[in-house]
Amino acid sequence: MKTIRFAPPIALAAALLLLGSAARGEDPTALGPERAEPDMELAFRAPTGVDPGPSAPCGSLGGRSFGFYFGLAGKQPLEVRIETFPFFEDADAFARRRKAEMAAQDRAPEAEAPFAGGGFDRGLRISWKPDAKGKAAVLCVLKRFRRVTAVTCEFPAADREAYATVLEGVLGSLRSTAREPRGLPVPPGWRTEATQNFEITTDASSPVSKALGALLEAALAEARRWFPAARRPEHRNLVLFFGSADGFSRFREEHEIRPEALVFLFEDERVLSLGVLPESKQSRRFAAAEVDILETVRGLFEQFALHAAGRRPEPWFTEGAGLALGAGFGPDLRHDRARAEGELALGVEEALSAKKPPSLDDLFGLPDLGEPEKALAGAWAFHLLAAPALAKKGLLQRYLAALAESGDLNAARAAAFGKEPVTDWSRPFAAQCKAAAAKARKAKR
Repeated sequence: MKTIRFAPPIALAAALLLLGSAARGEDPTALGPERAEPDMELAFRAPTGVDPGPSAPCGSLGGRSFGFYFGLAGKQPLEVRIETFPFFEDADAFARRRKAEMAAQDRAPEAEAPFAGGGFDRGLRISWKPDAKGKAAVLCVLKRFRRVTAVTCEFPAADREAYATVLEGVLGSLRSTAREPRGLPVPPGWRTEATQNFEITTDASSPVSKALGALLEAALAEARRWFPAARRPEHRNLVLFFGSADGFSRFREEHEIRPEALVFLFEDERVLSLGVLPESKQSRRFAAAEVDILETVRGLFEQFALHAAGRRPEPWFTEGAGLALGAGFGPDLRHDRARAEGELALGVEEALSAKKPPSLDDLFGLPDLGEPEKALAGAWAFHLLAAPALAKKGLLQRYLAALAESGDLNAARAAAFGKEPVTDWSRPFAAQCKAAAAKARKAKR
């Protein structure tokens, strides 16, 4: 997550300006007129004489940020940073992330309370104890529709009372100017199409985009059958769909996405991006939408899990359950469990026959999964979701619910599997895969 940086000359200029106003007998803590930031859908009042300047891009898709310093004579300045993420949607998850970041810096929270007013849907105010350098901090996380705004104020703890009037004035002046949920920007030649659960911004032909919408709706319905208690987003899921392979290729390059990715999910914006397949790519092509069924459904599940948990789960979960979901879909847009079992079993059989086959216990903690690990994760997830005895335990459902509650990956894993090795939960797994692979090979003859 990118944050704005402040150049020392700007801080010095602001401090000199405030010292000058004090010399003229003016109240240096008075606030100036309200300032509107249309791109951030936000209005606020800065101290008199302080000009924060224009906002700058922050994040990947539409985020903006800016900041300013405010100094009193003989004191270190108060620093204010304001960032908005237009499609983050989950204020609680954002606050948990910032708490974790502060904890990593040995910063301990001091107080936490709701933030009311300003036309926001909800808000949270968190105060932190002084750090080793004596700096205290206040963070406000504010939500309006999909947009999350973070306001961070840092100041010398010893000067808390001196800066209290300005600090409370700036925070109290914050006001959302949003009147409706904002969707993705729509460039010339593009349009937005809405289904029951998705908002697709695209330049593809209408039949192609409608076919994609049908696939996403079918996959989401199946995901919700597997995880019925999972938290759902308040607004439609956002999808960016490129009608040309070249257009998606340029987009990947611009955002430094690996060139071979057929589907990509921006975590901070919760936006699923994909494009039509190149003519040379024929793997699991869904002809009506010109996309790869397996990868599209896997990406959809990652978006589903991100909304449900408030953060991206571990790859073994998203890749595994996503592949278990995607492997069962065909052009008829129905999830066939027998089809999923056969395809996953063949994949994992090949992975386990390698010289150094992956193991279930090794999947945990891996930041990225290779193809053998993905095959193993997919077959294992399907085993946990479909095998009657294990399906009753709801292990993966328990993992997702625990992650949504705590935001902690280790705690979620412990809640699902306890302290026992993963393999203790899946002793019949290898035998089941072997039998399913033999059955799938026989069906293909």
